[in-house]
Amino acid sequence: MCRTIRATGWERIPNPALGADALRTYRFGEPLVLMCSAETTALQFLAHEWSGAVIIKTDAGSELVSLSRDHGGEIVEARLPKHDRDFEVSIESIAVSGREPERCEAWLLGVMFDGVAQPVSRSLLLNQWTKIVYGDWGEFLVLASDEVIPGAIVREGAWAPRDIELFQQHIGEGDVVLDVGANFGHHSVVFSKLVGDAGRVIAIEAQSLMYRLVHANAALNRRYNILPIHAAAGAEEGSVTMFSVDYDGDHNFGALAVDTENDAEDARGERVAVHTLDTLLPQHLEGRPVRFVKIDVQAYELYVLKGMAETISRDRPTIFIEISPYWMRRAGYDYVEIYDFLRARGYDFIHRDGIVPGPNGVPEVAEDDKIEWDLLAVPQAADKGQAAEAP
Repeated sequence: MCRTIRATGWERIPNPALGADALRTYRFGEPLVLMCSAETTALQFLAHEWSGAVIIKTDAGSELVSLSRDHGGEIVEARLPKHDRDFEVSIESIAVSGREPERCEAWLLGVMFDGVAQPVSRSLLLNQWTKIVYGDWGEFLVLASDEVIPGAIVREGAWAPRDIELFQQHIGEGDVVLDVGANFGHHSVVFSKLVGDAGRVIAIEAQSLMYRLVHANAALNRRYNILPIHAAAGAEEGSVTMFSVDYDGDHNFGALAVDTENDAEDARGERVAVHTLDTLLPQHLEGRPVRFVKIDVQAYELYVLKGMAETISRDRPTIFIEISPYWMRRAGYDYVEIYDFLRARGYDFIHRDGIVPGPNGVPEVAEDDKIEWDLLAVPQAADKGQAAEAP
């Protein structure tokens, strides 16, 4: 994949060839700079009567590519030298002799990866319902109306890149990872690449449509070690109803929660089976220990933890969990219970983003404060790899 390092003087404009966006400039002396992966093979430009030329520079040298045409237009591919590592590409627009500067535009349409074109905008609309977004960790099929996580991938190359840096420190080759609340599978693909072919990722998603996208994105990225499961994880076996949602509207579909405000007969949302992870996991683990768990289930994190108490005590995984005090109270419990639950099982806590723990090691939050943060729960060093008993 490629990410933009500098784009001063370049603007996004509708791409006439791919139906996505292109980058255009006619300002000279302000090169576009990209950091490209080793799989990058070529750049695609639009050549027409309003084009000039570009100088493409890499660590292997520079090349002048003429984009000027007297009539009509065509797509020009500029091949890049082969690399075995990430490399920087500089693209500078230059004027053509005998043509006015404003008629010496440069249009970068896309980037070629092993012969497959991808738009520089990192987003390609497939139809009115779906699009593909291209990130640093893969390409993802998402709903066209889904803007929050896909939008972050387009802007930053990944969803929650700082979290991924943390994952890289705590996930190793061959590990088993649980992704509870997988959404469309971005982090599942990240985990899959971190654990490698010898590892396994169990991706649990309650929304049936998102669950199908996890399947699609596992296939799209050739991540055969991802096992998607359509279920809600909870403290006991049963079923729940999700809030109803219009998938054609603009939403953050990762924020969809369980509907506790309506009776099952009255609720219009999707009915989903609930399983405890202690019951669900053994058939998929084949005796292997769980090493890392990510839980993001919109305030129902405590119920997930209670349903995997045996797994936690047996395997001692590192746990990455979202804390949302206001919404957890609305879900029927106090966020402090999560800290108590994990502390009783021999876990230490790591906070980021300016979150300051109180005297008891737990951040203190007013009841009406809607602040949220991520908690990394790490087994105490003396207990790592050992079983721990707790009530």
